[in-house]
Amino acid sequence: MKQKDFLRNNIFEFSVPDEVTQAAITMLEKAEWVENHENYITPHNTLRTHPEFITVGRCLEGALQEVKEELELQCDGLTLTQIWGNKAEKGQSHHIHTHMNSWLHGVIFLTHSDASTHFLTNSIWAPPPGTPMLDFLPSTHAEIHEEYRTTPGKMIIFPASLAHAVSPHSFEQPRLSIGFNAFPSGTLGDPTCLRSSSIMVLKPKSIFE
Repeated sequence: MKQKDFLRNNIFEFSVPDEVTQAAITMLEKAEWVENHENYITPHNTLRTHPEFITVGRCLEGALQEVKEELELQCDGLTLTQIWGNKAEKGQSHHIHTHMNSWLHGVIFLTHSDASTHFLTNSIWAPPPGTPMLDFLPSTHAEIHEEYRTTPGKMIIFPASLAHAVSPHSFEQPRLSIGFNAFPSGTLGDPTCLRSSSIMVLKPKSIFE
């Protein structure tokens, strides 16, 4: 007997220019921090007030446009809805979570760390949602686990509904990253198809407004 990989998926990875990475670090060095479970974050959308946000924001805007084109999304654009900083001190981690009221989530990794981002999703062998839980399938077969190692200067974008967590950070210097969420904006769907709807969910605009 042999096993065959089946139904493989992809996330998006980008290399972030050095000037964008440095602008993001400078922005976080001046930012206010609040406690967030096992780590620290910047308050909601306060990063937009920093002058360095223009450099970072244009990078995100370009990446979101590339994702829209690659996925051939039927919408006017992907709008940045939230952006914040993440900071983990030595020994801190981040629990398993998703991002509600968002469609895409992304992370820019800014500093070195031995912590990794861990992704979890149900395998095809897991019971479908809403069915009785059957306790004969070990989690090693019910879940798919993928590890993404922290690499400064890299950015990843993936579905906001994909569960993820960050393992403990053990370096003396804090682990810094930028998190952001996005949502399709403008007219959604194909207006020429009777099975689709054209819905205005957000007015398309620059992320700098």
